[in-house]
Order: sequence, then structure tokens, then C-alpha cells
Amino acid sequence: MSKPFEIIDIGHRGLAIDEAISELEAKVSNCIFKGTARSIKIIHGHGSGALQRGVREWCKSYEGRFQGVIYGEDYDVFDPLTAAMRA
Repeated sequence: MSKPFEIIDIGHRGLAIDEAISELEAKVSNCIFKGTARSIKIIHGHGSGALQRGVREWCKSYEGRFQGVIYGEDYDVFDPLTAAMRA
């Protein structure tokens, strides 16, 4: 049985953008391969916004791989896509 969601924190370890994206790819692939999570929450931290942009570009480059992508500022428990991910 999978957990409702997996948290991947790549924003609080001081990684360069390419290192963080590489780690993100590995962890997401592992979650998908093992079927360990229904949803994945990616934490990119605060700062210059470079890692946030990198994560968003990465998500867009894999469009179709995921059922949906919800950015933190758009997350709302009343949104149908959010509710489906939480179910």
C-alpha cells in the first residue's frame, strides 16, 4: 500500500541547481518505480528563485508523465485536481 504522498526536499541542502534537479529526477523515478506514493510534494526552498524555476521547467519538460502539477501558490483543498491528489 502506498503512502498518500512523498516529500522530496531539495531546497535546504545547498545543492547547485543541476545537482538538485538530478536528485529530484532520481527520487521521483524511485517513487514511480516502487509505487510508494500517490502524490509527490517537492520542496525547493526560498532564495533567488532559481531552483524554483528549475523545478518548474523540469516539471514542464516531463509533461504527460504526471497526472497533474500544482504549484504551492495554487494549492487549494477545494480545487478538484488538488482534491483528487489528496484522495
